[in-house]
Amino acid sequence: MLFLGHLVIGLIAEFILYETYHDQNTIIFCSLGSVLPGLVDKPLGHIILTSVLDNGKIYFHSLVIFLLFFITGILVWKYYRSHSFLYVALGVIIHQLVDLMWKRPVNWFYPFLGRYQVEVHQNYVTQVIITELTSPTEWVFSLQSW
Repeated sequence: MLFLGHLVIGLIAEFILYETYHDQNTIIFCSLGSVLPGLVDKPLGHIILTSVLDNGKIYFHSLVIFLLFFITGILVWKYYRSHSFLYVALGVIIHQLVDLMWKRPVNWFYPFLGRYQVEVHQNYVTQVIITELTSPTEWVFSLQSW
């Protein structure tokens, strides 16, 4: 799924949480969590680690990162009564579920099932730009935000 698709799914979760808890922080933090794995892993895996890994679903697409955000969220809630990290954790797990990460168990359960699988993508940045610009869902989501 592309950037705006993840953002819209995060916003849907945010609206449900907002209606339940009436907490305005849901807007920022759940949306942030829903796009964070892509914002971190794509540049890291496809640009910085191209020669080694060339995989855009690495660290932030792992359940370990979700658990770190979730545990941090519980601690922040316990000591500061803020749900912010829990909202980020929810966004992260939604992102992972929408990306069907259970179909890539080595990545989702990293580091417990071994090393990441090396992939090869020719001209990744160019392909992503073309995909973003030609995807009908991205156009619908961006026109809808106006």
